[in-house]
Amino acid sequence: MLGRIEYKPTPAKFLTVERHFGRRSVERLLGIRDHSDVLPSDSIPIIRRQLDQSAEVIAARWGAIMRDAPAPAANSSVANLFAAEPAIEAAPGHPVWGTAMANARCLIPATGWYRCLPRIDEATGEPVVDPETRAVAKRRFALRNPRQQMVSFAGVYRTRSIGGNTQLSATILMRAAPPELAWLHEYVPCVLPESLWGSWLNPTLVEPCAISQILDRAQHEFDVSETAWCR
Repeated sequence: MLGRIEYKPTPAKFLTVERHFGRRSVERLLGIRDHSDVLPSDSIPIIRRQLDQSAEVIAARWGAIMRDAPAPAANSSVANLFAAEPAIEAAPGHPVWGTAMANARCLIPATGWYRCLPRIDEATGEPVVDPETRAVAKRRFALRNPRQQMVSFAGVYRTRSIGGNTQLSATILMRAAPPELAWLHEYVPCVLPESLWGSWLNPTLVEPCAISQILDRAQHEFDVSETAWCR
């Protein structure tokens, strides 16, 4: 599980998006969500290319809706329809994710991501419990890129008809965490550098081997030293 997306957009933070896709794309990104954290089933902005190579910024629900999932009951949470983020080593040949990898790739821009872990009492080594709620206190660990001020995740999207309405959903591809981040979780989101955006969004690129090469390059180019943890 990724954790949570941090989405606190400003025009200055999306200069790379403007350089690559134009000012209108940035305006659309700023209009889809305000400054907030993103939870599973929330609306997120994604960037995808059309067959004519034009870029489209559109809103999607975070968490891919599976085609065989039942329609939600009126009093149920839509979150139970959403699949966990797929690992990149399993996605290309997966019966569900393989098709999306070939035909429905997207970028998911954000300003960072984070996970919350139990707060540990340094004296006892035990989790800290809130005396009022009796719940375990949590500490937030947020990862950001201070130099670029944004990250762009490799994503795939899917559509499904729910209650007569077409629902667009998107999910973030995961990969094994580098040693420096394995203490937080065994997986991290696949972060794409700007140099790979064009290849990832190329709708004519459908060969699994070529797609895997893009993700391999992204893994090698992901520099942990360029990120900063905020606690």
